[in-house]
Amino acid sequence: MTKEYVCAACGATTARGYTVPMLVRTCEGCEEWGQFIRAGLLELADRVPDGDRPDDWGSLSGEERMQVAIEQGYVSISDLRA
Repeated sequence: MTKEYVCAACGATTARGYTVPMLVRTCEGCEEWGQFIRAGLLELADRVPDGDRPDDWGSLSGEERMQVAIEQGYVSISDLRA
């Protein structure tokens, strides 16, 4: 079964035939070395209520949004393993 992964920096996607929470690789879209988070996991960052989001939420990368969600307790390690 193929899974889709999303570049946390630019949103480009790649597919792999295995399931892990994230990949670290060079992005073909932005050419940065960084994290590709499994599609669906980035959506977990939306659990952070508007009132708990930093003022610059709209300009944060997917990776930064996930970090906020984890640090504030809205996303757990077990969520990432699902």
